[in-house]
This record gives sequence, structure tokens and C-alpha cells, in this order.
Amino acid sequence: MNKRLLKRILTDLAGIACIVAIPFVGPLPGPGGIPLLILGLSLLAKNNSWANRLLEYVKNSGDKLGKIIFPEKPAIQLAWDGVAALLIVIGIYCGIYLNGWLRTFLAITPVALGMSIVLFNRSRIDMLTRNIKKK
Repeated sequence: MNKRLLKRILTDLAGIACIVAIPFVGPLPGPGGIPLLILGLSLLAKNNSWANRLLEYVKNSGDKLGKIIFPEKPAIQLAWDGVAALLIVIGIYCGIYLNGWLRTFLAITPVALGMSIVLFNRSRIDMLTRNIKKK
């Protein structure tokens, strides 16, 4: 087996491994599986044109996805705010009343998810970014 083929196989395997890991990393606080998706597609795009097209689509469709998940309809925005508040309350409750490693996981995850919803719902993150850039 020549070095070029071996390098291609290892690069593709690393890209596939990143994509397979997304469901396991997705629930963790922070950006979840998004960086892994981009990394996996980037590795696969080195050798596969279909992965390159999919990577471009993912990069160009990020704003559209946000508008699909958080539409500008008052009832849906209110529902998302309610979900965010509930998650934050659950996280605080778990932080106070649970013990051990489960306490840390069950306290941080809902609070981080709730705060993410608060920021992205109603385009609050865009308002915050504009206000920071003004200063």
C-alpha cells in the first residue's frame, strides 16, 4: 500500500470518527457537535467532493437553521423563553439538591442550554453583538 492511499484512508477515517462522535458530544455544554461536524467534513472534503459540497452547504446555511429553530412568531418565542427558564430552574435545583458528579453534570448542562436558548431566541445574540461593536 502506498503512502498516498494510506494517508487518504487515515484522513477519511478521522473525519468519519469525528462525525460518529457528534451524538456523544452534542449534549455537553457549549457548542456541542457543531465543531466536530465541521472538522469531520473538512477532513473528508480533502479527498471527497461530496463532503466539500456538504461542508459549503453547512457553512452557508447556519443563519437559515437559526431562523427555522427560532422563528419570529411571538407565541413560539414565548414558548422558547419558557423552555429556557424551566431549564435554568432545573439546573439550579440540581445544583442545590444533588451530590457528586451527577450534580455537576445535571446542574451545568440545563443552565448552559437554557442560556443558549435565551441568547439565540428573539435574535438577542445579534443585539448583543451590535451593542458590543458600538462601544
